[in-house]
Amino acid sequence: MEIELKLLVDPADADRLLRCAALRGDDKPQKKHLENIYFDTPDGQLQAARIGLRLRRDGERWLQTLKGGGGIVGGLHARHEIEYPVAGPQLDFAGLAGSPWAKYFTPTLAASLAPVFHTDFHRTIRLVRIDNAVIELALDRGEVRAGQRSEPICEVELELLSGPLVALYTLARQLLEVAPLRLENASKAERGYRLAAGLKLAPPRKADEVTLQPELALRDAFIRVAQAMVSHWQANENGFLLRPDEPEYLHQIRVAVRRLRAWLSTFGRGLLPKEDLAWFRSELRWLGAGLGLARDWDVLLADNLPVALAQFAGHPAEAALRHFAATAADEARQNAQALLQSRRYQALLLALGRQFALLADTVTGGPLAGYVTDALEANDQKLRKRLQRVDSGDAAALHRTRILLKRQRYLLEASASLFGGKRFEAYLGWLRDWQERLGNHNDLLLAASHLKDLRAAAGTLDEAELCGLLQGWLRGATSLPPLLEPPPRPFWR
Repeated sequence: MEIELKLLVDPADADRLLRCAALRGDDKPQKKHLENIYFDTPDGQLQAARIGLRLRRDGERWLQTLKGGGGIVGGLHARHEIEYPVAGPQLDFAGLAGSPWAKYFTPTLAASLAPVFHTDFHRTIRLVRIDNAVIELALDRGEVRAGQRSEPICEVELELLSGPLVALYTLARQLLEVAPLRLENASKAERGYRLAAGLKLAPPRKADEVTLQPELALRDAFIRVAQAMVSHWQANENGFLLRPDEPEYLHQIRVAVRRLRAWLSTFGRGLLPKEDLAWFRSELRWLGAGLGLARDWDVLLADNLPVALAQFAGHPAEAALRHFAATAADEARQNAQALLQSRRYQALLLALGRQFALLADTVTGGPLAGYVTDALEANDQKLRKRLQRVDSGDAAALHRTRILLKRQRYLLEASASLFGGKRFEAYLGWLRDWQERLGNHNDLLLAASHLKDLRAAAGTLDEAELCGLLQGWLRGATSLPPLLEPPPRPFWR
């Protein structure tokens, strides 16, 4: 099993990183020039099976490598690897005999394999001893090529050769103090496949369903779900950094961050040290707030502003207001992008990964099902009491009700594989319906607030007048029916 952290580094910082104190030792760095050819069938059967197959030229040697299985979370790549020498630049499957992957390489499939893309890079290797672990640091600089397309490579791989997994995160955190780094979930192979397909970006990705079993220990379920939430937001990270004008990337990141906050709030108290839990909740709140402002502007521009402007069509300040709003939205997106590229954000991801590794060695806790039903029951009772007294004209009370609705909904969605049936669907449907109603109500209030800010910055009387008209119209559109409808009967009783 190959276990490594992959981090992107700016080429201007690469040499400085190699000279840092954390990498000083008695071992001299090794330098290699590695050329790699990746193979697949014309219809991508290996890629579909999550198998990577390559030939590597390392000096005078040729090596054949297969990677498969495992997973990637928060820049941590854990995959099974089989590597063996071959006579030359021709595939030879004798070394796979007896392995779980031998069945894929039938004579028919093997005959259809052809090069799909290449990587060519110079590697500098250092061995680092830290926290009773031995880690191989490899700095790769070069490119990945597919036909006429290419992308540069400049990345650090920290491979755990022996010792505890947390040592990878300790070393990565030390390196982050030396130079800006960014955790990378995409392998060189994934980048090569994307280039070969002519795709610069994967489309926005929604959350994958996590399968849980009732008898699964709380600790293991906590880690599995939390890692899936981190993977969900990281799957959309590059898309937002490269295409901030595509709002769905940001929306999916925010959904994942909110779900992780709710998951930590529900189960973190029994698993994480009090101080660590408080820090994670604070940092996730900071992340959510920074991304939230950009998302608020996206919703205003796409949904609420066009509807509001239609009420005052032909107003002389309409074009100017659209321009001001678009400029404010661009600024909010740029701030959100800077946040995702900040050291503070990378430190948060590293801390989450380190916490998951530490948790793997702690007391497991009892079966998951009991914890989930206890949490559902507690949230349900709070929700019913709140709905009995909430005033639909009290914005703060509605906001607190919406937060409780979301927490219950996220808990149900994260543990959906434990349940099922009509009563489950009815309860979850009620949560989704009321969260959407209260969410739309909140969006209108936020839109009115943003227009108030634009009105204060208006350059002409016409612009100030239109902002005021729109602000008033939006506030008038926020009415809600009385919140008298209770949730359906709890399905878990």
